[in-house]
Amino acid sequence: MKSLVAIVWLAALVGCAKGAADPPGIVPDTMATASSAGAGGSDTTGAGGHGGAAMSGAGAGGAGDGPGSGSVSGSRLKIVSYTSDDGFSMPTMEVRDSVLGFDCMFTPDAAGVIRCFPLQSAGLSYYADSECSSPAVGIRTCVFDKPVGRYVAGVSIEPTSGSCGTGSYKLYEVSATRHAVGYAKTDAGCVSVSYDSYVFAPATEVSTGILARIERVVGGL
Repeated sequence: MKSLVAIVWLAALVGCAKGAADPPGIVPDTMATASSAGAGGSDTTGAGGHGGAAMSGAGAGGAGDGPGSGSVSGSRLKIVSYTSDDGFSMPTMEVRDSVLGFDCMFTPDAAGVIRCFPLQSAGLSYYADSECSSPAVGIRTCVFDKPVGRYVAGVSIEPTSGSCGTGSYKLYEVSATRHAVGYAKTDAGCVSVSYDSYVFAPATEVSTGILARIERVVGGL
């Protein structure tokens, strides 16, 4: 049974031209600016519907540098906070992997192990070759768009007799190579595609073992 591999794209909240629509598989994403506690500096990240919600650790009645009692940054995973030059600081629900250099979300991999996957995630399939066998990432090239990171998350969907299928998150490393033409699977076969202000980058699946492993503990704090 062939897998339909859903690969990641990144785009900004507004289009390159007012009223312009993104092509299939490249959908606008939200953006926020935040600083990673203990990571030394700021980062702009596509929230993508994950994390994003801000919560004050003090307001939640907890100690530490994150939301809720007992939330603290580790040696690798850092809690993200919003800050200002007047001394304001507010932790969020966002987490940054300081080793691999991306904001991440907690979700199981194919083996059921919870990992901190890159927030840049979820999209329709593009390919780097005319056989539609090598995955690619569709990237919008507007001047204000956040660059696609080295790693992105994708979803492998196995068709089933039902309408939903089954799937799991996978990890992809994005090549620095950019192509003006990509490929997509259609009813007519593997066809070339190209769009104004978009390029395509080859992506290679890598082991999720390099991601931070998360344990869900009930009543552990």
